[in-house]
Amino acid sequence: FILTFNDEVQVRQDFSKDQKLLEARLKQVVAEGRTALWDAILAAVEHSHRGSHDKKALLVVTDGDDNSSEHTFREVLELIRQEKVAVYVVGIFGMGNDYTPRWGEEEFRRRLIELAEATGGRAYFPRTKKECEEACIAVAEELRQQYALGYYPQPELVRDGSWHGVRVQLQLPGELSDKGLAPRTRAGYFAPRE
Repeated sequence: FILTFNDEVQVRQDFSKDQKLLEARLKQVVAEGRTALWDAILAAVEHSHRGSHDKKALLVVTDGDDNSSEHTFREVLELIRQEKVAVYVVGIFGMGNDYTPRWGEEEFRRRLIELAEATGGRAYFPRTKKECEEACIAVAEELRQQYALGYYPQPELVRDGSWHGVRVQLQLPGELSDKGLAPRTRAGYFAPRE
């Protein structure tokens, strides 16, 4: 699906396997107005629940910092940590415009990285159209090459309702150790309450 946002969040195209239709809808997108980034991410996560696939990922492309959302970054971060949706972010500010995020570029980058990493996704900050295309290709490649790991916590921890961090380590045989492979996962999970 394609969701756009300025001061309003709008689904431009619902779920579809028709690549030409999706490309046509993307070509209609115009960057204008304010930026309700945090509201858009929450709306996209909610909309993703309507999809039929178990594995869910969002590709968020933004040219600026949020200046129009009803929700704050911290609210979005806390809510999204409870979801099973990987968020990949492509921050294209600085690509041919003079925009500087209101919190400063470094702070905005930090927020986008934190959001992506909390969900098992990744943040990219291309400076050219070619780098932007490469970032999108890298996300598609990563999504095609994922594996699922199962984890069962000890029974006394299962129903405490608190946040539990997760860390995955990868031990590779010698010939693969220098290939740059690295596991990426959600930062953790909220256990259910009794």
